[in-house]
Amino acid sequence: MISTGLNQAQFIDRLKKDTLQKGNFETNSKISIGREHVDWNFGVVRNTVFKELVTIYSAELNSGLAFFNCEFKKGIIFRACSTDKFDTLYNPYNCSILFNKCKTEFLTFSEGCLFNRGVAIENESSIGTLSILDSIFTGNAFRISNSEISKLLDVKGANLYSLNISKSRVNNCRIVSSKLDLAFIKSTFQGSVKLWNVDTNKSLTFNQNVFEQEFGIKSSRIESIYIHGDTFQKKAKLENRGDTGTNHESSLDNIYISEANFIEGFEFDGMSKELKNLTLRLSPNFQGILRIIGWKIFETSISGMNENLKVVFKRINFKRLQLIDFSNSGDITFERSGAENTLFKTEEDPDSSIIAYDSSLGLTRFNEFDFNSFDFIDISNVSFNGIEASNVNWFDDSKIRITTPENEAAQGFRRRRELYRQIKHTLKSSGNQIDNLMFQAREMQAYRNELKASGNYNLGDKVIMAISRTNDYGLNWLKPLILLIGITIVCYGISLPLFTKELWYDFDLPFADFSLIKGVFVDNLSTLANMFNPARRFSVTYGENVSTWLYFLDLLHRLFLGIFIFQIIKAFRRLAVK
Repeated sequence: MISTGLNQAQFIDRLKKDTLQKGNFETNSKISIGREHVDWNFGVVRNTVFKELVTIYSAELNSGLAFFNCEFKKGIIFRACSTDKFDTLYNPYNCSILFNKCKTEFLTFSEGCLFNRGVAIENESSIGTLSILDSIFTGNAFRISNSEISKLLDVKGANLYSLNISKSRVNNCRIVSSKLDLAFIKSTFQGSVKLWNVDTNKSLTFNQNVFEQEFGIKSSRIESIYIHGDTFQKKAKLENRGDTGTNHESSLDNIYISEANFIEGFEFDGMSKELKNLTLRLSPNFQGILRIIGWKIFETSISGMNENLKVVFKRINFKRLQLIDFSNSGDITFERSGAENTLFKTEEDPDSSIIAYDSSLGLTRFNEFDFNSFDFIDISNVSFNGIEASNVNWFDDSKIRITTPENEAAQGFRRRRELYRQIKHTLKSSGNQIDNLMFQAREMQAYRNELKASGNYNLGDKVIMAISRTNDYGLNWLKPLILLIGITIVCYGISLPLFTKELWYDFDLPFADFSLIKGVFVDNLSTLANMFNPARRFSVTYGENVSTWLYFLDLLHRLFLGIFIFQIIKAFRRLAVK
């Protein structure tokens, strides 16, 4: 197809007269457009091949420029340009600069460009290197759609309303010392993606992209990060570390992640700084490795079904940890974590908490996790079957809140009992004898409260529970020992008048002198010592001529003695080695 050759003067003349929209054109010399050349409201260039460099400098471009099906063999540069007089009456494309189905070796915006509308690169445009340097774009996004950046996307010292890349291919992406929102949608990034010293207006949004090489964010101040359906094939990391050499602080407020694939892992390293919200919406499509390390988090929300994702929470302080409609058959670990009780504390919301509803923790691991550091734990319909616990500081019974309907206290105690039974079974299967017995005792205490609340607490149950409580359901050996000694001394004192000649029971006579009782008590201490032997011989202990009532008293004492010895032995199981 024959093209019309143009020099600079001819090109600018046609641009002023708006006669570059029909036909095919090519320029053989450099094209430089300055302030003195611009007297149009909106310039349109179609089907033009620029064989030399195109430079647009220090120009007020009014409502902007649009290039359709153009090729810039040596590239195009915008320097110190602006579009302060943008008018939609002349420019219908809602952007200051438009590249539609264009090709260029490089495209550069530099030296303080100021566009009150964005730039659009679309419709299979191909750019080698796109540089956005020390320029400002307000009012609309810098959009790249259905196009390709084959070498490098370089943003430095820029202020963009947002950078939106959709359905495109980008090789390397480097964003440094800039303020902008990012929206990467259904695009492929073939090289590395690096962000350093970035400020966001609102968020970084990643939706169904593929990142083939490393992804990194450092020394940035970000309000929110949203990740949905993205694939990170190599290592990805956000490091919330400031740069002391340049005094750049670092912060992140919100993280939202769903259905991503972190093949070599994505690590969010908080460097012990605060995070307002962390939301994980899990599903079978969520895969790979996710590491959340070193944050102080106000609210963490985990929901959905985890099957293929490995999640590690390490050195996390949670103000509120929520597990709602959550099911785990994958690998989730809470390591060296606990409650944050100072940073986010307010009069309206003073307490740290774990809130878990309608969830199954499954294979969740707790390593050095401090449950007891939380002010309360609210649980409803939660399964702890299958969890793994190592060096865990378990919660006090008083911190558990079981949600139940009004006037159904028995159901609440039944749910509490089931909770303790599940944890007991898990600890027993892992060989944790000490904590296992602690939860067994809590299970029995909850069962006692359940019986009392249900109105089915009969005499037999009361007797059994009363005996079980003498050693705190298998945890306290000292308590039954003290009771054994006390009851034996009382029985010894009661039995003295039944086997000694100096004392006897007669309600018609005055009470014996205290010194006489003391003397008889001390003289027969050998009998007291024998009474601690449940297999003692009656005649050796008390003599031959004794009262008939003594046989009955001795039988009762032997019964109590056997019970308390059994309770002492049972309590020693907690510290005994099998």
